Amino acid sequence: MLDGAAVGILAAEGESGPMPDFVLMDKNPTSTTFQQQVSPRDYLESISAWYLGAAFCGYCVSQYSYLDQMQNELRQTYPLLEIELIGINEPNQEAGNANATSGRDIPWLQDTDADGNGFPDISVELWGMSFRDVVVLNGANEKIGRMNLNQDDLADSGNYDSLKELLIEAAMEEQRPWRNPNNPYDVDNRGFVAPLDALTIINELNRSEPRLLPPPTGNDSPPPFFDANGDGFLTPGDALFVINYLNSSASGFAHGEGEASPMAREVLGLADLTQLEPQASDSAIGDPVSLSARSVHVPTDTAPVSATLAPDDANRISAVDRIFAERADEDRETIVRDFDLEPVFEAFELPSLQHRPVFA
Repeated sequence: MLDGAAVGILAAEGESGPMPDFVLMDKNPTSTTFQQQVSPRDYLESISAWYLGAAFCGYCVSQYSYLDQMQNELRQTYPLLEIELIGINEPNQEAGNANATSGRDIPWLQDTDADGNGFPDISVELWGMSFRDVVVLNGANEKIGRMNLNQDDLADSGNYDSLKELLIEAAMEEQRPWRNPNNPYDVDNRGFVAPLDALTIINELNRSEPRLLPPPTGNDSPPPFFDANGDGFLTPGDALFVINYLNSSASGFAHGEGEASPMAREVLGLADLTQLEPQASDSAIGDPVSLSARSVHVPTDTAPVSATLAPDDANRISAVDRIFAERADEDRETIVRDFDLEPVFEAFELPSLQHRPVFA
């Protein structure tokens, strides 16, 4: 979460409920909503950012251009995140619309001044925006942040990254892209829930350790949907979430109170998993397991795997991604301490985590 230190960002989460609705015409010929009435309700369940500028203002147009660039980067790098950027033009600036929108694709809405008082009806009088404000809304159209570009020029990479970070973090928190939206227990997205869904999480934990899940990129995105419990992290709690479901009557694997089906008994080793809770532990994670794993030669004098962050791959090198990597490193100690895979491995009749060898 943002800690309030991001340059130029003023947090405003939940301060006033949903922003008032409106409709304005999109005047950008290359926008997907050209000549349509655009409304904030069109962006419900998305993160949206609304910028107030003026078509005859060169600086305003340059900021609109940076926002257009940001939109393109977000769509190309994080296609699963629903983030939309929209520009609004002040009244009496209509003649400059063609120049302002040339080579840019995000919507450019035309505000009005129906009462002739010199103030934009929507952006200023209805929403209370200041000139060159960027107002960020969550999926319920509540204001969660504001940046004024008079002081915070997006040509400055620090300002640019701060706004981009706010948008990505808000989308990650609300949209939970690593959780299957159709069925959170269906980790591998095969259309049904089976023990393999829990094993998919366990094997990933063994390969990469518990971590804050990053914004999904083209090369690092679901499926599998590792965030079964929807907390934004990959932890043993996600595996237990699936296992407890498999052991419940709702899954179809269990038969009667406390009794599992033959398939559940064979795969899970029949522990009463509905009673399992994450345990405090400093245990580390070992090698991957499979359905056939039932005995492993384990040297007892080998130190456990250390809890260190895997290096960023070549596709996650932006400033925003480094922020997520650093935050994951900070959170790792808490994750490893608060969760323990031991109950899970006991359920699968596998060797103790505390004596599992280190693998290169």
